[in-house]
Amino acid sequence: LRTELPPGDYDLTRGSFLPAEQQTAPFSITSGAAVDVTAPSQSFLQFQTVRTALGPGRSRVAGYGHRESAGQGEFDHLFQNLRNGDGLPDATVVDIYQAADGALWFATLNGVSRYDGQEFLSYTGADGLCGYSISAITQSSDGRMWFACGGFFGWRESGGLSVFDGSTFSTYTVEDGLLTSAVDGLVTGPEGGVWLFSNPRLQRSLESGPSLRLQRVHGDSIDSYDLGFSPTTLHRHNDEILVGGPGIAIRLRVNGQGQVVADGGGPFEAITVDSESAIWLAKDSGIYRFADGVMQLVLEPSEPPLSMAVDGRDRVWVGTQNGLYRIDGDHVDQLTENDGLVHPQVGALLADADGDLWYGTGGFASAGNG
Repeated sequence: LRTELPPGDYDLTRGSFLPAEQQTAPFSITSGAAVDVTAPSQSFLQFQTVRTALGPGRSRVAGYGHRESAGQGEFDHLFQNLRNGDGLPDATVVDIYQAADGALWFATLNGVSRYDGQEFLSYTGADGLCGYSISAITQSSDGRMWFACGGFFGWRESGGLSVFDGSTFSTYTVEDGLLTSAVDGLVTGPEGGVWLFSNPRLQRSLESGPSLRLQRVHGDSIDSYDLGFSPTTLHRHNDEILVGGPGIAIRLRVNGQGQVVADGGGPFEAITVDSESAIWLAKDSGIYRFADGVMQLVLEPSEPPLSMAVDGRDRVWVGTQNGLYRIDGDHVDQLTENDGLVHPQVGALLADADGDLWYGTGGFASAGNG
C-alpha cells in the first residue's frame, strides 16, 4: 500500500479481534521523504488456562445396541449412498469418524453407528449414551471412543460427553467439570487428551462466561481455556489445535500459547490442512488458503460452507448448504444432486484411510463415498 502523509510521527497497528494481538510499529515521516514500513509480526499469545479435577461421571454397562446387516446402498454417478434402509439409525448424519481399526462411526440424531463394511452396530441413549442426538465423535490414544451430546441439534437433551471402552459407557456433565453439557465438537490432541467445545449459538445452560468454551480432558483433569471468543470448529494439525471462531482463527498449543492465523469477517465454519501444511479455512465469504504468511481467497461458494476435508489425492472438498465443491489445484467442480448426492446439504466430510470421501447430509439421507 502506497500513500502520502504529512510530516509527523505515526504508529502502524496490526488490528485484531483480540486486544492482546494488536501490535504497533512506530515510524516518522519528514518532508519529501519516502518511508518503507513493515507491519508488526504476529507473536505468540498466552491464553489463560484453568485446571480442575474431572468428576467421576456415571458409568453403566453398555446395552447390546442394534445390529443390522449393511445394505448395498444406491450407486448414483460418483457416489454410493447409504440410507436408513441400509442400516443407518437416522437420516441425518452430523459427523463421521474413522477409528484405528478402520471402522467408520456415524453421529446421527438417533445415536451413533459403527460400520465395518458388513454391518451397522448402533447405540442410543437407551444403551448408555449421553443422549440420542450425537454431535461429534473422536477416539483417544488409549482406543476409547468419545461421543458429544446435546450440541446444536440436541439442544433439548441434557447432553454431556460419553466415553465408550467397548463394554461400558461413562458419561460426564457439568457436575463433573464440563463448562456446559451442550458439547458440539471434539478432537483428539497430540498429547492424547480430548478437546471439546460448545456451540456459541446455544445460549443455554452456560455456567461461565462465553469466552470459556474450549476444554481439554486428560486423565483425571480438565483444562479450560479463556480464548476471548467462542469456538465454532476445531482441527488438529501436528502438535497444535486449530481453533476457528467468530471472525478469528488461531493455532493453539497445550500450554495455552497461541497465534492468530486469520482475523476478521464472519465465523469460520470449518478448518483443514493439506499435504503441504497449508491451512484451509471456510466461512460465508469464501474458502481461504493460508501458507507462508499469505492468505489467498480460493473460492466464493454460492451457499454457506459447512464442512471441509482433504482426500488422498490432496483435493480439498467443501460441503455447503447446496452440494459439494471439489478443489483440485486451480480446477474447481461443483457437485449437486444431479451428480449423485442424495441431499444438497453436506454437513460432514471425511477422507478415509483408503482415500475415499465420505459425506453426511443434514436432510433426508445419510452417507456415501466416491
